[in-house]
Amino acid sequence: MRNLRQIDRWLLAVAGALLAATVAYIFYRALVLRIDQWDAFLYLNNARRFLGEVHADYSLDKPPVIPALFMPVVDAFRGEPPSLDMLIAPHLFSACLSVVSMAAVFLAFRGAVGWRLAIAGVLLTIGNRIFLRYAPLVMSDIVSAGWVAATYAAWFHARSRRELRWYALVGVCIGLAAATRYQFATLPFAIGAAELVATAQARRINDRRWLGLVLASVLSGLVFLGCLYLAFSWIQRPFTVASVQEALSYAAAGASREWPHEEWWHYFPMLAISVSPLVLGAAVVGVVIALVRRRPRDLLFAGWVLFVGGPLFRIDHNEARYLYAAFPGMYYFALLPLEELAKTQRFRAWLEASRGRVALAGAALALLVAAVWPGLDQVRLDLKDPFFEEDVLHASAAWLVEHHPEGTPYVWYGRPHSLHPRAMHTLYHDEFFNMFNFGHHEFEYFSGESMEENWQWPGREPVTGAIRMWPQGVALIAGTVDDWNTRELIEHGSPVVPVDTLAIERLTLERSAEGWTGGGVTLRRVSGGARAEAAEPELWLSLAPRPAARLTPGRTVALSDDDVATLTVYRVERASFPVREQPSDAR
Repeated sequence: MRNLRQIDRWLLAVAGALLAATVAYIFYRALVLRIDQWDAFLYLNNARRFLGEVHADYSLDKPPVIPALFMPVVDAFRGEPPSLDMLIAPHLFSACLSVVSMAAVFLAFRGAVGWRLAIAGVLLTIGNRIFLRYAPLVMSDIVSAGWVAATYAAWFHARSRRELRWYALVGVCIGLAAATRYQFATLPFAIGAAELVATAQARRINDRRWLGLVLASVLSGLVFLGCLYLAFSWIQRPFTVASVQEALSYAAAGASREWPHEEWWHYFPMLAISVSPLVLGAAVVGVVIALVRRRPRDLLFAGWVLFVGGPLFRIDHNEARYLYAAFPGMYYFALLPLEELAKTQRFRAWLEASRGRVALAGAALALLVAAVWPGLDQVRLDLKDPFFEEDVLHASAAWLVEHHPEGTPYVWYGRPHSLHPRAMHTLYHDEFFNMFNFGHHEFEYFSGESMEENWQWPGREPVTGAIRMWPQGVALIAGTVDDWNTRELIEHGSPVVPVDTLAIERLTLERSAEGWTGGGVTLRRVSGGARAEAAEPELWLSLAPRPAARLTPGRTVALSDDDVATLTVYRVERASFPVREQPSDAR
C-alpha cells in the first residue's frame, strides 16, 4: 500500500504538470491570437444586441447562452474605438470557460471511475486537436461539452443519493446545454434510455429515480424556454410559440445547408485525425467490456455517445468540432481497459515491486504521449505558423474607422474573404477547421457600427463600382470578387489575397482663374477644355456616363468642356491587410 501511495503522488505530480502546461498554453494562445472563427463574431454581435445596441446584427439561429455569458466582456469595450483588447479579452474568457468545462468533465469521470482514471480522462479530453485549437476561441463546442459533463456528474450524484435537489441540478444543466447547442435537447432521452435499460435489467421500478427523471425533464424545458425568453426580451422580440419555432427553424436550416462533397461518413476520418488511434482502439475494447459486464454507468456513457454524437450524422453540414461534446463519452470507454487491468491482483502485486514501479512510469509516459499525439502535433502546427498572430481583422477595421469619410456609409463590398494558415488541410473533409472567413460581422463587432452588406458586384474594380453605387463616397472593405472562395481554396490551394480596405471621399472643387481646385486636385484650363493633375496618391475622376478614370502623380487626363461640367472628383485612401500573402499546402 505504501508503494501505491507513492505511485499516486507521482501520478498526481505528472498529471498536475501536464494540466498546468495545457492551461498555460491555451491562455498564451488567448493572448496572441489575432483571429477567430466566423461563428465567434456572430456570438459577440448577439451579445452587443443583448446589451441594447439596436444596430448590431442579430443571428437568430445562434442559441443564447454563449452571447449571454460574454455580455460583461463585450460591455467593457462599448463606445470605444477598435482595439486588440476587444479580441484578447473574449479569448481569455473563452479559455476560462474551457478550463471550467474540463473541471465538469473531471467530476463526471470521478463519479464513474474514481479520481485516478478521471484525471486520465481529462488529459485525453484536452489532448486532441479540437480542444487545443478551439479552447481560446469564442465557440460553443467546448462549453456545451462542459454542460453535458455537468449533467452526468449531477446524475451520478442523483442516482446514488436519490435527492431531488440533484435531479433539479440535472434539469438545469440540460436546459443550459440545450440553450448552448440546440441539439442537446436530446439529453433527457439519453438518460431516460439508460434508466429504462437499467430498470429492465433490475426487473423492478425505482420510483425515486423515475420521479427525478420527470423533474429533471420538466426543469430542463423551463430553463431552456427561460433562456429564450430572456434573449427575446433583450432584443425586444415577442416571446411566442411562433417566435420560438422561427428561431429553431433558422438553426435547423443552417445545419441542413449542404456543402460541396460533404458526406456523413466524413466524421470517421475527422475523428481518426483528431484523436489518437491508440485511444480509438482502447475505446473499441472498452465497448466490448461494457457489453460483457453491462453495468448501469456503462449505459449512461453509451447514451452520452449515441444521443450527443449520433444526431450529427443526420446533419448535412459537418465539422469535426461538432463531435467534441461526445468525446468524453468515448474516452470513458477508452478508460475501461485500464480500469479492468487495475482490478487484477497480479497487476497490483506487480506495482508493489520496485521494478514494476519503474516499468509503470515508462509505460504510462509512453502511452500518454501516444494518446495525446494529435494534440501535440496541432500545437506544433499552430505555434510555427505566424498566420494566427497576424492582425488582419482588427487592423483593417481600425484603419477604416480612422479614415471613414464623414457622413458616408460603411459597406462590405463583394463576398466574405477567406483567410487560412499555411497548413490548411490538417483535417481533411473539414473545410472550416483552418478556414477563417472575414465578413461584415467582424467589422461590426470591432467598430460598433453597422455595415451594409452588398452582395452585388457591379464592376471588378471596387472604386468604380463604389462610385456608381455610392456617389457621395463610402468606406468599404472589398471581399472576394466573384464568389466566396472557400471551395476554391480547399480544392486548389489558392493563395490568400490581401484584404483591400478603401475610404472613398467625394471632393468639392472651387472655380478659380486658372481652373478648378480643391482636395488636392487642380483642373487647369487648356485649349479645348481642361487638364487634371494628381497631387494625391490616388484620385479618380467620374466622367458619367463614361467609365471613371484614375489619376496618379505625374499623370494628366485631357478633359473637354462637357467633361468639366459633369466632372466629380474622388479621393481614395487604400490599405491592404495582410501585407504578406500566405500560400497554402495544396493537396
